[in-house]
Amino acid sequence: MLFRSISLDEYVKQTKIRPNVVKIDAESAEYHILLGMKDVLSEFKPIIIMEVGDFDVDGAMESLGLVKFLADRQYDVLTYIDGRLVEQPFEDVYAPGSRLFVPRVDQKC
Repeated sequence: MLFRSISLDEYVKQTKIRPNVVKIDAESAEYHILLGMKDVLSEFKPIIIMEVGDFDVDGAMESLGLVKFLADRQYDVLTYIDGRLVEQPFEDVYAPGSRLFVPRVDQKC
């Protein structure tokens, strides 16, 4: 059986949905998914829940690259530690687990 895939940008154009949360757990294909949702990231700025973790998979972007990709698009990364969400600093190697990426809020008043 063959399945056709499309980018999230294309899906949003076709369906006219307005995503506010996107969950990504794609077994080392996360970067390709992020590339396919650049318009969604800039236009709708959804919260992203993404699985990270460095497993040395050939051809897969390291987690730091994924985190920086979203940071460059004005996202902060949070992680859940001891019952609360805390800001996650950049790390050379990320332990496996989900991270929450939240669009930065403009602090101007």
